[in-house]
Amino acid sequence: MFKIRLNFLIVFILFLIVTGCTEHSNNNNTSSFKYGVIYTSNLKQKSQIILYSKNWNIVKEINLNFGGLKKGEVYAEKLYIPVTGIPKKPGDKILEFDLKTGNIRYINTKKMPTKLVATDDFLYVIHNTRVNSGLLTKINLKSNSIIKETLLTGVLGEVSVTNNKVYVIADAPDTKRQYIHELDKNLDKINTKKNVYTAFPTDSLYFNNKLLIINNAKYDFSAPTSNIVALNNNTSTLELIKLKEVAPYQVFKNKDNIIITHYDFPTRSGSMVTVLNKELNQINEYNLKNDLFLSHIGDNALYSFNNYNLYKYDIDDFKLLKEIQLKKIEGMVITDFFILDREN
Repeated sequence: MFKIRLNFLIVFILFLIVTGCTEHSNNNNTSSFKYGVIYTSNLKQKSQIILYSKNWNIVKEINLNFGGLKKGEVYAEKLYIPVTGIPKKPGDKILEFDLKTGNIRYINTKKMPTKLVATDDFLYVIHNTRVNSGLLTKINLKSNSIIKETLLTGVLGEVSVTNNKVYVIADAPDTKRQYIHELDKNLDKINTKKNVYTAFPTDSLYFNNKLLIINNAKYDFSAPTSNIVALNNNTSTLELIKLKEVAPYQVFKNKDNIIITHYDFPTRSGSMVTVLNKELNQINEYNLKNDLFLSHIGDNALYSFNNYNLYKYDIDDFKLLKEIQLKKIEGMVITDFFILDREN
């Protein structure tokens, strides 16, 4: 299992290495949609965003002439998607989709973007440019210009902006440790902590003065972990939160509680949900119907996608409320979906 996990990371790194502002309108018929699903090809220059009404009727289909769209982020009614491209033409931009107007803008990044965080005025983007280091880029959204780039040690896997700081989580498989890079918003380095407990970051969340770092594996990639690492902002120390279930994958805040979905990336399996209270003590766990490959929270529900089915669960007791069969498109896969908080 160690070789499987480590080889998975190596292949992931190699793929990332080898593989002016433009704006246009897309008929602007987006006022009545509630949900969106992102399809992409990783081999051909084609992708599609399908918008649905609250009853899951198709409102609009938006065709795009590039491939390699990854999981995006919705911020201030705009969707930002890293475009990694295809092996013959690696991507070097981010798609900005205005959810109110339907306008699409491309934000140039110079290097292949892998993950991002949006704020009011800036994007913070990570790029894996080498096997053992990567770039953190700050982009001005208004001028569509790169403000600064900072080289960081490790395979950059997660970025978070909170408490006037930027955090980047990066693995160093050769030394079996993880770097937690702490920078200010001007990308000047403040501190770097070494995590020797867990590896393979998949998500993060700032909660009660602690940065919760969700890693999927043990420090040596030998097996899935059952621990969450928390960086205490007050003491600058690392704390371990022990879970009953292995392979934490995504993290969400629901009122005063924390929701963690579990999914083991190498085996593509995992259907458990853990609930923690505000003191980060486990209070419950649930076994859901589907493998939790990708989940989002919206409308007081947990939506989770796997194998072209979308499942809607009650956010409090996790009872299955609805199951939606999503459209299949030949030559493309679903990489993300999003929920707009509007009544339609």
